Formats: sequence, C-alpha cells, structure tokens
Amino acid sequence: MIIMPYHLSDFAVIVPELIVAALMLILFVVDLASKNRKKILSSISIAGYLAALLYSVINFWPAVQKFGFVGQIFIDQAGNFINMVVTLTAILAVMMSRDFLDRENIKDGEYYVIMAASVISMQLLSSTHNLIIVFLAVETLSISMYILTGFFKDKEKSPEAAMKYFIFGAFASAFLVVGIALFYIYSGSVEFSGIAKANAEGLLFIVAFFMVMVGILFKIAAFPFHSWTPDIYEGAPTPVSAFMSVAPKAAAFILLIRFLAIAVASITVQWQNLLWITAVFTMFFGNTVALLQKDLKRLLGYSSIAHAGYMLVGVLAFNHLGNAGVLFYLFGYVFTNMGAFAVCEYLSKKGNEDASIKNLRGIGYKYPAAGVAMAFFMLSLTGIPPTVGFVGKFYLFSAAIDAHYYWLVILGVINSAISAYFYLSVVVEIYMKGDAKESSVWLNSLTLKYVIAIGIAGTLIFGILPSLPFNAAISAVGIL
Repeated sequence: MIIMPYHLSDFAVIVPELIVAALMLILFVVDLASKNRKKILSSISIAGYLAALLYSVINFWPAVQKFGFVGQIFIDQAGNFINMVVTLTAILAVMMSRDFLDRENIKDGEYYVIMAASVISMQLLSSTHNLIIVFLAVETLSISMYILTGFFKDKEKSPEAAMKYFIFGAFASAFLVVGIALFYIYSGSVEFSGIAKANAEGLLFIVAFFMVMVGILFKIAAFPFHSWTPDIYEGAPTPVSAFMSVAPKAAAFILLIRFLAIAVASITVQWQNLLWITAVFTMFFGNTVALLQKDLKRLLGYSSIAHAGYMLVGVLAFNHLGNAGVLFYLFGYVFTNMGAFAVCEYLSKKGNEDASIKNLRGIGYKYPAAGVAMAFFMLSLTGIPPTVGFVGKFYLFSAAIDAHYYWLVILGVINSAISAYFYLSVVVEIYMKGDAKESSVWLNSLTLKYVIAIGIAGTLIFGILPSLPFNAAISAVGIL
C-alpha cells in the first residue's frame, strides 16, 4: 500500500503555481518541437499567465484562507491580490519582449521558461509563512533574475550587470539563510507563528531579525541595500528591467508585511523605529541621486528606490489603510512603470539600447502619442492628480497620519516635491524643440503599442475611479 504524504486537496491551494508550472512544460515542448515558434511561445506565455490571473480574480472572494501541505503553503485574498499583480506584470513584460527578442535575435525559448520560473517563485513568496519555503523561493527568483539580466550576452553592460546582481544577491541570500538558522536555533521553528511564540528579548532573536530583514529589504531595493538597482536596470534588457521593477517588489512587500505582522509582532516598536529611518533614507537617496541621472533607465532605477521608501511608509503605519495602500500602490505601479519602460523601449534600436534622456527631445511633436503617454507616466510617478500615482500616495500618507507619523508624511511630501523636478524635466525634454531619433520599434511593434495603451488606461482609470482595486486591497489585508 502506497501512503501519499499529501492529499489532492492540498494541490487546490497552489493552482496558480500549477498553471504556471504547466506553462513552463508546454514552453519546453513547443520550443523543442516547433520550427516556427517566434510568435507561438509569446502567445502561449500570455495565455498561461492570463489563466493564472483569471483564476486569482475568480477566487478572490469569499475571504477565506485555505491551507495545504501541512500548513506550509496557503492562499488568501492578499496572496491572490499579489498573484494578480505578478501575472499582470508578466503579461505586459511578455508583450514588451515579443518583438524585442525577434529584433535582437535572442533565443526566446529559454527566456520565457526562465520568466515563468521567476513567476512561480513570486507566487510562493506571497503564499507562505515558512522561512524555508521563503528561502527556496527567493533563491529561485534570484537565479532567474540573474540569468534574465545577462541575456544580452554580446553586450558589455548586460553580463556586467548580471555579475553585480549575483554578487550583491549572494551576500543578501547569505544574510537571509543565517537569519533563518538563528530563528530556528532560538525558537525551534521556521514558521512565522512558531517564531512569534518565542521570547523576543534575547540578543539572538534580534540578530536573526536583522539578518532576515537584510534579505527582504534587498529585494525591495531599500536603503542601504539598494546599490544594485540602477546598474541592473541599465544593463538588463528593457523588458526585463520593467518586469523586475514591479513583480519581485510586489512579492517582497507582501512577505515583509506578513513577517512583521506575525513573526516579530512582539518587537513592533523596535522594527517601527528601524523602518522609520529606512523609509526616510530610501526616499531621500532615491530622489536626490535621481536628480543627477542622464539615462532614463537609471533614472527609473533610482525612482524605484524612492517608491520603495513611499511604500515603507504604508508598512510602517501598521494599520489596515497602510497595508491596503501598499497593495493598491503596487497595483497602480504596474501600469505606470511598465508603461514608462515601454516608452523607454521605444527609444531603442536594433543593437543599441541607448536610453539617454536627451534622446526624448522633440518626440512629443514627432510621435505625439508617445510624448503624451510618457508625460502621463511621469506625472503619475510624481503623484499629480488625476493619476493612480496620486491616489496611491494619498492612501499611504493618510495611513501614516492616522498612525501619527506626521513628520514622516512631511518628509514624504518634500520628497515628492524633489521628484517633481526630475520627472517633469523628462516631460520638458519631450516637448523641447529638437530632432527625435528614429525608432524601428514604435512604428513596427503592435504589442508595444498595446502595453503603452494599457499603461495609460490603467494610470488614468484607476486614478479617477480607484474604488474597485482599493476595496479589493482593503478586503485582502483584513486577515493580516
């Protein structure tokens, strides 16, 4: 008689992961069997992510938490919400990649398979309270991102960026795994609930907490673990930079919220003091250094650091509005950031991914749609109404005010004012008289146009009518 260690009902908890795993296998087979696979693989990828996205949407209600695999993995509304963010980002990234891979003569089979592996790891990060699974998911995600970053094998910046990412990531992973080991030694558990039951006054507990936080803060690109971000965004293929700027950040933030709210809730005062300082330095560093950037991808890299600081304000508030504000911000960030990177890809030509801001000069006249789109994305990143970026910041700062972090809100507003200078300087370049560079992408890539159109639609619609995603975010964080 064969004894099954798990029941079939356990697998109902990981249906989104199973859908993407099936997608990986299909991509493998099609890549080997099909000769004319250029468009087929991207279409299959979009269909697979769309299936996972629809499953998460359909199963978002009712608000129940289902456990499987002896409680190691679960699914709840917060996990479903992040799954939606991750799979939506993956769909847009594949759409950006479709003509890009063809243009650069990059083998697309491995590219789409590795991207699917990273999506599975992010889905697992959003659906576990077990630090061992967290470590396995983080490592799978990291390795996938290292490979995707270095996909431009014949370009100097791409392998260099991948190596930098690998070195920094290896240090962060080392801190994470040592922190997990120390938590186990101290509490006898790697589950968040088991760690929460331990006496939090011991030095070993505090050291373990700091080490795990290093691993998580590295993934969200928070100060002082941010230095990899601009180099990797500049060196990686633009669709990869776009994907990396949103999806891993979403998975890391829900992990951070769960870890702080459950595992180390007993030292809330201590971690709030830590996050207060981290949020301030992250916002100021990202925004001030962005002022000096001449490359659009590097500017968006430092922008990503600053926006991690804004979201840390919501985490620090430690209330329903703050957590929901973080989820809503991540949702809106999909449309704004993916759209901005899509316009950045518009600047690129075959064999040349020069993304200098000066190359934007005059595109508002030569390509009006591209100019208007980029202007709206910059306004949203600044936090100017009626964009989704304004609403997201409003929710985050409102949560901080409710938690009496008045000075933090003032500093956040000051940082938004600083960011207005470099975001609006991009808009100024767009509408300054000059000769815009010709682009072989904007005129020929229909899917790239769709990404920009979806970005504009999401940025405006959810800026004017934010109630649906925000109510979903409020419902998602209820159990937290």
